[in-house]
Amino acid sequence: MFMLSVGKKLGGWRLLACSTLLVSGMACTKDSDETLDPAFFGYDYFPLNPNAVRTYRVDSVIYVQRAGMERDTTHAFIREVVRDSFRDALQDLVYLVERYHARDTMHGWALVDASYVTASSERLTVRDRGLTFIRLVFPVQQARAWDGNVWVHPKTQIEVSGEILEPYENWFYLYEYAGRTDTLGGRAYPKVCKVSEADDENIIQKRYSAAWYAAGIGLVYREQWLLDTQNTDASLPFHLRAQKGFIMTQTLIEP
Repeated sequence: MFMLSVGKKLGGWRLLACSTLLVSGMACTKDSDETLDPAFFGYDYFPLNPNAVRTYRVDSVIYVQRAGMERDTTHAFIREVVRDSFRDALQDLVYLVERYHARDTMHGWALVDASYVTASSERLTVRDRGLTFIRLVFPVQQARAWDGNVWVHPKTQIEVSGEILEPYENWFYLYEYAGRTDTLGGRAYPKVCKVSEADDENIIQKRYSAAWYAAGIGLVYREQWLLDTQNTDASLPFHLRAQKGFIMTQTLIEP
């Protein structure tokens, strides 16, 4: 057990934390002051630099009830820009991240909404469209689990093409792996962690959500299947009998 003081700044994280941690194989007295590389904790999986820009391609299949069930395929681009920061009541840094949308990157961007990202020594929290998620916890370790939706009621409803879904039941966050080389969206990344957020399916619902983060960059890929159906023909794969919801992939294209 030891007292940790980290004074190094990495990607917008300012960590002057005194935390009591149990670390296997490490010990010191309460008066010691040891500085560790923030990469040890995994803070580099979500760097927060003012004016940093990340651009994503978003590909979706949306299930729509018209005369019959139809599947609409859409393609768009999302650009996230880190803007202002301030400290909350706990003195944690909170960043305003603006989100821009474009159908075609050659024809300009429209500001559509924003999120608030809170960076603490223990977790990274995102407040997006009125919902708060714990996206990452620190230190990043394979097989570590947490309740990333602790502040999201499982019966929270969202609207998708005029249909109502309750997508947040039975979410369970887990680091499937960390520190691994991976290729995502045709790009190779030397250090990646994968977060499984939901992976639950029954005869009428499918909930799958996973996110991949690359060190020094942040989120590089996300995939979600949030689907409902009343078609109970289990001989069909779920995406062929789904009646509402969506399948979505979000892929980093810049930087």
